[in-house]
Amino acid sequence: MRERLAQVGRATRYSLATIVSFPIALALFCLLMVSAALIPVGIGIVTTPLLLSATRAVSNGERRRAGAHAGRPVTTRPLDSTGTGLTAFRQALSDPLIFRDFAWLFVRFTAGFILSVTALMFLLMPVMVLSLIPTWHLFSPPPTVLGIPIIGWWQAVIFLPIQALVLTLLVPFVVPWLAGVQVRLDLVLLSSATRRELADRVENLTETRESALLAHGAELRRIERDLHDGTQARLVNIALRLGIAERTFADDPAAAVKLMQQARDGAEEAMTELRDVVRAIYPPILADRGLPGALSALAARCTVPTTLDVADVAGDTPGTGVGDLADVELAAAESALGRIPAAVEAAAYFVVAEALTNVGKHSGAQLVTVWVRRVGDALYVAISDDGRGGIDETAGTGVAGIRRRVAALDGAVTVESPRGGPSTITVELPCGS
Repeated sequence: MRERLAQVGRATRYSLATIVSFPIALALFCLLMVSAALIPVGIGIVTTPLLLSATRAVSNGERRRAGAHAGRPVTTRPLDSTGTGLTAFRQALSDPLIFRDFAWLFVRFTAGFILSVTALMFLLMPVMVLSLIPTWHLFSPPPTVLGIPIIGWWQAVIFLPIQALVLTLLVPFVVPWLAGVQVRLDLVLLSSATRRELADRVENLTETRESALLAHGAELRRIERDLHDGTQARLVNIALRLGIAERTFADDPAAAVKLMQQARDGAEEAMTELRDVVRAIYPPILADRGLPGALSALAARCTVPTTLDVADVAGDTPGTGVGDLADVELAAAESALGRIPAAVEAAAYFVVAEALTNVGKHSGAQLVTVWVRRVGDALYVAISDDGRGGIDETAGTGVAGIRRRVAALDGAVTVESPRGGPSTITVELPCGS
């Protein structure tokens, strides 16, 4: 019941925000129509890109809001506004999502507004029905309840509370459903891929596949170098010391014992180095505790207070905590995420580890949130902080490494980090079985 009430609260907030944004959507739509009419005289060539940039800013906000309500991150895409004059006009109209933004504006102040008003009216109807009890006699013709006209006080006292009770019982189901229809409508218009986007995706996959192969080769060479220069050299040293100890044991037992002690120390160092190499390939904590437990350990070790939020797409599974998750929460989080391939688990772990390290070193943040959701055959990981923002991927912030690791799995990385913050790195990893 508590979760139902929480859903009603989220649906109410979403519907209220839609109603509040109604004037903005209507104004932008009307201004765009006027600007389009002024294109032949040249004024529209200047005003249209500005209005489309404003539309994209609003639609990106709605993309994030709808994605948050649905429990899935939605990639935002800024409008290219580097040009001026006719160049800016062409850039704006060539954007693959701009006409979807325009269609969304129309739907927002028509179907979206109707759905939101209906949801809020349904939420208020029990109170409105109860208010008829003392005022029913003021209406002409008299109000009708369940097909029965209210023509007497005894009918008002009996039938109106019954209707209010029925409506109250329906609110937890109808209001979230209406908001869900609106969210799905928004996501269909704002996040569906176009042919241009698919072509861009194919081109991007071609580039990232080459980068992934190069990164994979570099990783193999690093592992080989670590084993050759570190572990293998220590094992050879151990073998030599044991061989010398074996030869000198009869003549000088004390020296032989010393050599064996040195060989034992070398073996311990070799095991430590070998564990480090293995941990860089697949952290053992993933095998021991799963992805939620491993991320919980990373959150606990982070120098900035970190909140870990792991749940299913609807947010119904308890799995939210700060630092280490409790056993019950950990089991629920693992159940919510389902079976995830080992390569995807490792990639998600290293992405979070790198991001938290960067936050601790560069962001000046006071709070970090690690957000993990499984949506169908995709795993979404978002790391948000309230730091100074302004992430520069060319300045060695580690984002390039995150992109290479994610690209190896045909995933996607979105970085939103305006100057002044906050910063959010969102990663999408395919994890279909």
